[in-house]
Amino acid sequence: MDAFDGLPMSSEPDLDTTRRRGRSRNDRRAGDASRGRRRPRFEWRVWGERPGLRRRLYQYTEERYVEFCRDVYLCSEEPAMSVKIRRGQLEVKEQLDVRVGFQQWKRPLRHPLPCPPSTVAALLVALTHVRTDQSNIARRNEPVDLSSILQLSTAAGIEPIEVYKRRERFRVDGQRVEKTTMKIKGSPFTLKCAVLEGSDLDDLIRLRRVLRLDDGHNISIHQALAQTVRRRGGVLSTQETR
Repeated sequence: MDAFDGLPMSSEPDLDTTRRRGRSRNDRRAGDASRGRRRPRFEWRVWGERPGLRRRLYQYTEERYVEFCRDVYLCSEEPAMSVKIRRGQLEVKEQLDVRVGFQQWKRPLRHPLPCPPSTVAALLVALTHVRTDQSNIARRNEPVDLSSILQLSTAAGIEPIEVYKRRERFRVDGQRVEKTTMKIKGSPFTLKCAVLEGSDLDDLIRLRRVLRLDDGHNISIHQALAQTVRRRGGVLSTQETR
């Protein structure tokens, strides 16, 4: 059975379609792992099939669960800002630095929808670096809903890309490891990636080596989606699976 069977496939991406299963009894420890939640997070994301990764993860994992969700990414030419819509919220993440190949990101800012016009105007300026075209948005009197955000983004040259995700998540030495499969709505492509996330850079560097994930390029989701949908080629062109 397709892992995405049962997920709503309507045109309303703000519905909460997240499902989790297989959560460990160690879930109570999540509070311990989240103590650094306010600290910037390091991420390492490599694309394509990773033979043997699941077997290696089962050797080291402390906790595992599977999550299904649906996101809409606003894909612009700005690599240091990731914007998506998930569970009725606009989620904005800003890149701070790159260290030993790991991208360091601020913790996401979440804006429940509908949100103030000034928020949307400021976001579009940050993504496009064009201020004049966004002044009319900030002067609106009513909050901006999902449909309006998608229309305004498209008009500003920012491509909304909707994806359906299966995320298999593992906790290893207090850091998060994730195997993700993404179907792109309206496209024949399925993308696969492996991700390391956490606040302890030394532990992440060691995990990258132990799990044999140090042989690829670290590319964020919004950049990977833009490369794939626009068919620009690059490192993803040989790692897509139909």
